[in-house]
Amino acid sequence: MSERLGSDARASGSIARFEIAGQARALRGVERCGDAWAAMPAGEAGVVLAVADGVGHGDAAHAASTRALALVRTLIAEDAARALTDVIARCHRDALGSVGLALLVLRAGPSGVELCGVGNVEVRSWPARESRGVSYAGTVGYRYRTTRAFTSTLERGDVLALTTDGVRSTFALSRPGASLPAYVESALDAHAREHDDATMVVVRHAED
Repeated sequence: MSERLGSDARASGSIARFEIAGQARALRGVERCGDAWAAMPAGEAGVVLAVADGVGHGDAAHAASTRALALVRTLIAEDAARALTDVIARCHRDALGSVGLALLVLRAGPSGVELCGVGNVEVRSWPARESRGVSYAGTVGYRYRTTRAFTSTLERGDVLALTTDGVRSTFALSRPGASLPAYVESALDAHAREHDDATMVVVRHAED
């Protein structure tokens, strides 16, 4: 089992019974990506995924997103069952004075899926049996009025995709083939916006 995954670039692997692949692409011509993502164990059988989108592009956005994800790792390592609303609130306080960011945190395990987010980050699911929830308006590190955690069921073979707003709304999650990294690569090639950083993380629950 991989103890942790994620980066401001691309990575793939498995945590517990979840296969994960993600990629963060910087705006063309910009060295550092303002998006970042992370995946980490949550207890013996669960996983926590987080996607961050720093406001703007380049170094300041990169610093905001990677700092927030480092704090998410620390908080989940301390308490894998920590309330996700508390994770968002802690990241908000820590990011005050930065450029700010959008942040989505999702926990998946035997009991289902829980997610909490602020800003233009979203989750899609396949098959689309039920709503997974929404990310509330606002900016972590600047201002948001409220947030809440949403829960939903999780079945074997379910697939979830977390994306920043650099991925066009034309992207519709479908059943990936055998290779999740290839699926993410192809989806970003087709749906990443030309004038923004773009990140996609796909997680598949084992079928057996």
